[in-house]
Amino acid sequence: MQADEKWLDIICNNRSGKPTGEYDIVIGPVADDQVYRVVVEYENGDVDKETALKRLKTEKLCDQILFHTENALAFLHYTDTEVACE
Repeated sequence: MQADEKWLDIICNNRSGKPTGEYDIVIGPVADDQVYRVVVEYENGDVDKETALKRLKTEKLCDQILFHTENALAFLHYTDTEVACE
């Protein structure tokens, strides 16, 4: 998945304490250190949205799943534990 305009808006709204109530579950790129720098530059007005999105398209992004509401959490059920690496 790529960081698009809607994703950038959700990230910035969440960071400013104004999360959108539009979605129970959000699936999209993780804002790691490099991505975070671009987001901060956009939030500070150092780059415009178009420039931020262009820069984000060059990043290797890994997806995350955000369970954004109590309704979303109600669908989670523990089934097992697996150790991925030691």
